[in-house]
Amino acid sequence: MGLTQEICRIIQTTGRQSLDETCVHRVKQAIKDGVAVALAGSREPPVTLMTAHLRALGGRPQATVWGTRTRLSLVQAAYVNSVATHVLDFEPMWSPPTHAVSPTVPVAFALAESLGLSGIQVIVAVAKGLEIQGRLQYAGDQYVPEALKFHPPGVAGVIGSAVVAADLLGLDALTLQHALGIAASRAGALLANVGSMTKATHCGHAAASGLDAALLAARGFTANPDVFEAHKGLIDTYYPDRFDTERLLAYGKPWRVVDPGLAIKLFPSQYGTHYGITAG
Repeated sequence: MGLTQEICRIIQTTGRQSLDETCVHRVKQAIKDGVAVALAGSREPPVTLMTAHLRALGGRPQATVWGTRTRLSLVQAAYVNSVATHVLDFEPMWSPPTHAVSPTVPVAFALAESLGLSGIQVIVAVAKGLEIQGRLQYAGDQYVPEALKFHPPGVAGVIGSAVVAADLLGLDALTLQHALGIAASRAGALLANVGSMTKATHCGHAAASGLDAALLAARGFTANPDVFEAHKGLIDTYYPDRFDTERLLAYGKPWRVVDPGLAIKLFPSQYGTHYGITAG
């Protein structure tokens, strides 16, 4: 069994019974924090500009833009709400570094609103989407910011989004393989744009692209089903220096949202600045 097939089997068979109460509590905390920081960012220029842009493109009104009465298509709503979650640099940080909330929670909320899904379904899906991002970064040993070649949410985030969407859409393991194959071809975000409006779109694009990948796979759209381990696939391209497959396959054992846990931010700024802010 190949790596992509095996991780998809593990993800697909992970359900509510796999989440202990500490994990559920931490996921709820991540969801609440994500929505709160998105509302705080909902009036920022990148968010209002993106909302106007997506409204002009048109589409079915399927899901709400948080903090407004505007409704956009599933993919558009996930995009703009993800941008809002990240725009203030207020969402949680993780170890190894990535912003895992913005590519996942907006996707889960858009689908839940459109399909009438339950809160526990959202919690399980977000747990699974957070976990795959944490596992990818951990397996890739992505601890040193200076060594990063891409902004992590643009890589791990699109996979996390696809996992969330696939879970809520009820995709089987093989269809999930195709969803991840599609999503992996949408990965990538340039660190040169950190500090600009475009940085928040790294998360928005990841959320939207992963959701779109799962929706396409649900219709029968195909991709390389072995995209993680394939020559010039996800690992070759984005984790070329080191990738520990055992760390990836230890999915949920323990949950990365529990150990090491997310770093909830006290201030809307890059996490390294918090030491200086609190020093006095």
